[in-house]
Amino acid sequence: MNRVFPNKQWEKTGVFGFMDAMNPRLLSNNLLLPYLVAVLEDYFKSTFVALLKYSDRKESFLKGSRLSSEQLCRISSGSMSVEEAVSEMLPFQSISAICQHFHQLEPKLDLAGALKRPYRRRKQSLFITLDHLVKLRHDFIHRAEMDTTFTDNELKRAMDDVETSVIRCYKQITNFYGWPLEKNWGR
Repeated sequence: MNRVFPNKQWEKTGVFGFMDAMNPRLLSNNLLLPYLVAVLEDYFKSTFVALLKYSDRKESFLKGSRLSSEQLCRISSGSMSVEEAVSEMLPFQSISAICQHFHQLEPKLDLAGALKRPYRRRKQSLFITLDHLVKLRHDFIHRAEMDTTFTDNELKRAMDDVETSVIRCYKQITNFYGWPLEKNWGR
């Protein structure tokens, strides 16, 4: 909404890849990929920390944790909890790794199943879509490869997919623990 490009000539050509690679609209869409993945990462990490903090399986989960001296100092000073320190050592960008962390914490909590369920008659599940978003982000950040097919419509779809994924996982968690679903947030 805040991206204004005065020349209408910046529409995607679809024919000349080198022209699309210089398109500021497509570049700005690709620049939003790290933000979308960071939103996912932060949601899952924060949720994981909260669930770990009050989990009955906390002791068995923490058993194999190896904390650094810096983390131990931060825990000692009170600026970090043990659960936050442990979550720092776990990867939260790969959707399969995220689901595995939650599964290790509570084997009957199936976030992967919630994300793999059909969504709006699409061929790809939200699980695959999120995995693809992370791959696009990695290609953009680590290889400087811009996806010239990531148009405004694709960006809006990705934002909707991220929001729907978070809601599905939130519902799965609240249903599992028998908590009331309180959705007082959104875009």
